[in-house]
Amino acid sequence: MPPFRVLFIATVFCLLTSTASTQVEVLNETYRNPGKTSVKVEAVFAPSAQQGSLPFRVTITNQSGKDRTWEVKISDGNSYRTLSTDITGTISVENGAVVTRELYLPIAPLFTTYSYHNTKVEVSSSGLGTLSRSVGHETNDDFPTVAISKVLARRSLSDLDDHVQNRSPSDTRFALPYLPEQLPVNWRGYSALDAIMIDHKSWKSLEDAQRRGVLEWVRLGGRLDIFTTEQPPNGKKLTVHELEIEGVQQFRRTPSSGRFSLGQIHLKNWDGDSLDVSIVSDYGKIQKTPRRSEELRNNFGRDWNLRREFGDKKFSPAIILIPLLIFAIVVAPVNLFQFAKKGQRHRLFFTTPIISLAACLIIVAIIFLEDGVGGKGYRTTLADIQSQSGEMRLYVTQEQVSRTGVILSSGFKSDTEMVMDPVNLPPSIFNPFSVGSNRTTDYYFSEQHYDGGFFRSRSEQGFSIRTSQPTRARVEIESTARRDSPPSLVSSLPVAISAFYYRSDDGKIWRAPENTVVAPGSPIPLESADPDEYEEWLKTNSVTFSQALANRIRNLGQDQSRYFALPESAESFAVTSHPSIRWAREPVLLTGLALNPNPAAGNE
Repeated sequence: MPPFRVLFIATVFCLLTSTASTQVEVLNETYRNPGKTSVKVEAVFAPSAQQGSLPFRVTITNQSGKDRTWEVKISDGNSYRTLSTDITGTISVENGAVVTRELYLPIAPLFTTYSYHNTKVEVSSSGLGTLSRSVGHETNDDFPTVAISKVLARRSLSDLDDHVQNRSPSDTRFALPYLPEQLPVNWRGYSALDAIMIDHKSWKSLEDAQRRGVLEWVRLGGRLDIFTTEQPPNGKKLTVHELEIEGVQQFRRTPSSGRFSLGQIHLKNWDGDSLDVSIVSDYGKIQKTPRRSEELRNNFGRDWNLRREFGDKKFSPAIILIPLLIFAIVVAPVNLFQFAKKGQRHRLFFTTPIISLAACLIIVAIIFLEDGVGGKGYRTTLADIQSQSGEMRLYVTQEQVSRTGVILSSGFKSDTEMVMDPVNLPPSIFNPFSVGSNRTTDYYFSEQHYDGGFFRSRSEQGFSIRTSQPTRARVEIESTARRDSPPSLVSSLPVAISAFYYRSDDGKIWRAPENTVVAPGSPIPLESADPDEYEEWLKTNSVTFSQALANRIRNLGQDQSRYFALPESAESFAVTSHPSIRWAREPVLLTGLALNPNPAAGNE
């Protein structure tokens, strides 16, 4: 065979191999009758993760001769795990059409499960039977969940994986490879990741919806690393502003990196060939790449201020044991020797059921009086408004703890697309996820329905919730500060605000005077404020959040053109979960970048 043909075949084989390894094919079946009707389910990154939601691409080809609807169920877990999850979606396909749809499977966080996951896919359609397949996957224990684009992974991933495995036997890989063209359009599809690595060419080739999805995930705490082979002219250093992503706050000491709300964006240089294994240490440092699974495990214990304010509830066994002891005395000796004496034993057939029913009613009454109906909770919310014309989104990060009494339905329905991760509350008889607990829980997701053991009777629940929503709310700059005069700002927020701080582009701090309430649509009166006072105020109003989130909020205070405010009402910003929970305390910290609709006029 001619050498050039050998080289050509080898090249094609390498490309096919690298492409095939970038996604996990969970199911790929063609129905025998009718032929050419097929279903394919692929995991974009992997079929399992340490937390968050994973994206699956479902592609259905309908050549059955009529329009059909398929039901797709993807589940993760088994009967031996504390928490198992599954999602069900319906996909309608016209005859002769091919439809591809994304489904996002919520994953149980690592503290409720094992590093080895078993994912099962079931696909059914009336008259065609059920297709089913399972696949196993091992996640990392200590290394973050990183995704790497095909180009970056091609010559580097094998060596990087080996380096991570040599560092810790509990970690199986450096990163999960992916095809950029298959990246999700919804930010929830990235929520299981701690970081994304992508080459600059692939980044520029993404569709607008995909790029928006990635950036929304970064706003909520993700890390995006973009690798470029381009060298700045005249020996200048790379700056993150070269990416032309509006709203990035460049770091002073490392201009190639910047803060993007709660997340970070980095522009990195590489030779276009391979990545050095030294990059592993960069991602392995939790200060640079925070692991959300670790935060869910370690940041919501007894040092979490909101949980400490919420308090503990002690279980008194005497409340139940005393009625049971009285029941035992009445149903046996009293019943036998008093109600159904010798010669009247036939009365046992109705005295025993009456006594048992009375005892049950008394115990139920005690439980209702002790625990009540519904539940009580505390929640704290960070609402980040990004009102730029190409974005106009409200990013909500909410942490909540609640305790239920008698709940008639443990599930609920929400109109909000969100990722709702359970957090590791302190050990308690009411906490189903306590270490050593033998209670198992299932979460079921279908469209906007959240069913299963989310809010079970007589239990404690803690959740970290993230969501991205469209908004028209904003704080607008009418004119910037000149000399010692304050800038002119107008509130177009949906609620009145009772406190306001603003860091202008020149680094000066301004605040609304004390006891000022600014109504929607009104100008915001401002006066000069001391930077130390501003930092202390921000620290005071972030203490209800978990430590990791509170630290990120205080870092946001360094952003130019960023404001912080306290709204008079939480209703417009807090995410609703179970309707039976009464939120006794719900502080909201509102923040965002002030919008300058006419920068040139504002700088006059």
